Amino acid sequence: MPYSEKEFIMLSSLQHYAFCPRRCALIHKEQCWTENYLTAKGDLFHSRVDSYPIEKRRGFRTEFSMPICSFELGLSGKSDIVEIRCQGKKIREVCPVEYKSGKNNKHTRADEAQLCAQALCLEEMMGVEIEIGYLYYGKDRRRFPIEMSRNLRDETVHTAHSIHQMLREDRLPPPIKKPHCKSCSLKEECQPDLSAKSGVVRSWINRVLNQERDPP
Repeated sequence: MPYSEKEFIMLSSLQHYAFCPRRCALIHKEQCWTENYLTAKGDLFHSRVDSYPIEKRRGFRTEFSMPICSFELGLSGKSDIVEIRCQGKKIREVCPVEYKSGKNNKHTRADEAQLCAQALCLEEMMGVEIEIGYLYYGKDRRRFPIEMSRNLRDETVHTAHSIHQMLREDRLPPPIKKPHCKSCSLKEECQPDLSAKSGVVRSWINRVLNQERDPP
């Protein structure tokens, strides 16, 4: 059953969820956000792409920061670049390109899921079939082709529905400590430090617990 516009979630939530479900919940459910060097660098990198003008030549058009959505998946957002090839007035090929500031050394399919979600949105909007998209990594300075395989499509659809389900639930996903937690801008919000240097927080928790144990 299609989603309504009020139920739309951001395309970036798929990348966040694939990276860590709890991070996705903190951002899109609790509206919690903290900048660090990596997030600021990524924002600056994308702002350059968003400022590019539309490029046109015979049979080819490049759209920058193109608004896209899918009622079937309940998604909305923008695609960094959409390359459109036409024959006359008929669209022959559509290719999304997602820009990332880092290197292509990720251990998850988070970036691929975000790119695939863009492809699914474009297919629904434009009535085309997209076979391939590209991830451009700033440090590598090159594009990497990503096949829109059945497996990746199924994984992306499942992720989108999982995020909608998570947002309807009352509780957050539990914290799971992994190596990539070190680079997460929400590390302290997710798993606050309750050691001696966080004495104020520890003191408050102990006071509340003691009050609950004391008889009225």
